This record gives sequence, structure tokens and C-alpha cells, in this order.
Amino acid sequence: PDKPWTSGQVYFLRFETAVLYSLGLQLSDLLARDLKRSESVARFLLSCTNLISFSQGLISALLDELGDLIDRASARAQQVGKLLARQLVEAHSNARRQAPFTVSLM
Repeated sequence: PDKPWTSGQVYFLRFETAVLYSLGLQLSDLLARDLKRSESVARFLLSCTNLISFSQGLISALLDELGDLIDRASARAQQVGKLLARQLVEAHSNARRQAPFTVSLM
């Protein structure tokens, strides 16, 4: 009587919260990417006003791209390392399960 919603509506809201949160994160990332792109275009246009600013802008852009490539390579190497470690642990545990149990009394 005090609440204007049904239990089904509350359940639906709880069910969709994770989806809506994920959508919000994706939109936030998209807006951040667009803002970064717009900032880099504006910085490039301003750097075209003289040669020194242009060369500094060009070097800055190259360093940013190189940094992004290194970050991606590092993240991928970390993923591969975790996968390799997981496979080695699984192989070791499988080998221990398959090894026969022998006792030597000599």
C-alpha cells in the first residue's frame, strides 16, 4: 500500500541494473574518446600557426601513438602470461592425477 511499484517491477529494475551500468560505461568511454579526438584536432590546428608549435605537436602525437602501442603490447603480454601460467598449472595438476601411486619398501 505504501509502495507504488510491484515486486515484478523491482525485480526487473534489479535485473537491468548491470546492463544499464555497462551501457553507461560504454557511453562514457565513447564520449571520452570523442573528446580526446576533438582535443587533438584542435591542438593540431593551433600548432599549424608556426613551425615550432607544429614540430612539437607532431612529436607529441608520435609519442602518444608509440605509448599507446607499448601499452597495448604490455597488456597483451600480461594476458598471454596469465594464460600460459593457467595452462601450466592445469597440465601439472593433470599429470599428478594421472601418475600412478607407487610405494617402495626397499
